[in-house]
Amino acid sequence: MFFILLVLPESVRWLLAHGRHEEAKAIITRVAAVNKVTLDPDVLDDFLLKGDQEKRVTHTPVDLFKTLNRAKVTLNLAFVWLVNALVYYGLSYGTQDLGGNLYLNFTLMGMADIPGQLLALFILDRIGRRKILLIFMVFGGLACIVAVLIPKGLQWLTVTLALLGKMAISTSFAIIYIVTSEIYPTVIRHVSLSVHSSVARLGGLLAPQILLLETIYKPLPFIVIGLCSVTAGGLTMLLPETLGKPLSQTMAAFDTVINGSSRTAMHQKQEECVTNTDV
Repeated sequence: MFFILLVLPESVRWLLAHGRHEEAKAIITRVAAVNKVTLDPDVLDDFLLKGDQEKRVTHTPVDLFKTLNRAKVTLNLAFVWLVNALVYYGLSYGTQDLGGNLYLNFTLMGMADIPGQLLALFILDRIGRRKILLIFMVFGGLACIVAVLIPKGLQWLTVTLALLGKMAISTSFAIIYIVTSEIYPTVIRHVSLSVHSSVARLGGLLAPQILLLETIYKPLPFIVIGLCSVTAGGLTMLLPETLGKPLSQTMAAFDTVINGSSRTAMHQKQEECVTNTDV
């Protein structure tokens, strides 16, 4: 870790925020040289000036809720983060309810993260971000529900479905970090990640409490966890798609994306074309 700190360059935007323009310019110039790109001095100076102006405004978590559409996106993502943690830790803590060897089940649950994380790497840029979350959260939730409703004589199938559910939620947990980073603009990206990651810790705290529901009905904890996962997966389709889209840099650009202003403008232009054709 110490070695990485020695060789990893500082964030250009952080340098701009602290008025260290020469260091920021040196890093950009070095990156351009590695990529064999010729930088226009005027473009570079304009970028440094804009970056400096953007960072003069300090954003707080309150800015995530200042408009109705911002609040909708933030609360939606917060619920998805919370459910991801709830399902992830619920399955990890609930291995004793699966039957069979407790230590073997716990080991397999830990190993299920590996294919889940690797799968995220392969599918990340192949289908939409929302579709990935929808598919894996719904599949993981259904696997949890079915796993605890299987007759005791098929204990191996119960464990298999629980492992598939853990693998699926591991995939969605890896993707949600990227989705959150891509949805929010640069000026508040670190704040949004901090807020949503904190909410996810609440999911981890709730997981052991949900497991206590087994005193009411043995399969109830996994049913609740599964239903939450299916619900959160469906809600992800209300989030803006970010695959192949440019990252927002300012709050104004973020508002444009979530308000659908560009879509509205496109529809208006199409209507004007139709009107002109009719005339």
